[in-house]
Order: sequence, then structure tokens, then C-alpha cells
Amino acid sequence: MKKVFRLGISVLVLSMGLLIPSTAIGNTIEPLGAGEWDILGTRSMTLGNGTVTIYDSSLWSGGGDYRLVISDADPSNVISVIVTEMDGDSSSLVYGVTRNGNGNGEYRFSTRGFTDFSNGKAELKFKISGSLQPFDNITVSFQD
Repeated sequence: MKKVFRLGISVLVLSMGLLIPSTAIGNTIEPLGAGEWDILGTRSMTLGNGTVTIYDSSLWSGGGDYRLVISDADPSNVISVIVTEMDGDSSSLVYGVTRNGNGNGEYRFSTRGFTDFSNGKAELKFKISGSLQPFDNITVSFQD
């Protein structure tokens, strides 16, 4: 009888613990790790005069894979993306592509081998242009 009573109490205590919502305990934030994309920033822009150049330290990469996700582009536009890594007065081409037709989608490349010893970052400069619709309004998500 005592064993049945103890088992019943154990089941009751366990089930009560499962009924408490996790938000009552506290909010936990899980950091993104390997295999997860950290969104560094999202920009809405007009391709004025056909080209937008972005050089912003908040968009620099810590190494590994990097991607741009472009949305809202005119489906008839030809989108070009050129990414360079800047070191003072010199630069190195990291990625360059032109998409004829629909330029919406993912542009993925590696920044391995471009990080500096001084700050551990690849100082990326982005040039995004549209040749058929030079004043196209697009949205770009920068993800590391």
C-alpha cells in the first residue's frame, strides 16, 4: 500500500511540474550556433542610379558562411551582387554574381580565409545593382 501511495505522489509531483508554463520560470534566449543564421541587419533600399554600396561594421562577418537574402525585387530586373573584403587601401573579391530575371532569393558565399588577425572579422563591402530597373525598391537581409 505504501509503495502505491509513494508512486501516486511521485506521478502527481512530476505531472504538476509539467503543467507549470516555462514562461512562469523565466524567459530563456538560446543563442544561435553553428548551422543557424544570425541576422546582422535588414535594409530596404532603392537602387538609385543602379547601384547601392554598403560598408557597415555591423554587417562584417566572423568567418564561415554568409548569405544575403534579397526580396521585393522587380521580377524583370537583372540583379548583380559584388562582395569585397577591405583591408585598408586594398581589397579582395569574395563573391560576385549576376542573376538575369528574378533576382529575389539567396546569395550564399564563404568568408573563410578573409577574416583578419587584428579583429577576427572579414570587413565586407557590398555593391548591389539592378541594370534593367535601376530604381527598383528591394529588401536585403544580411546573415552570418
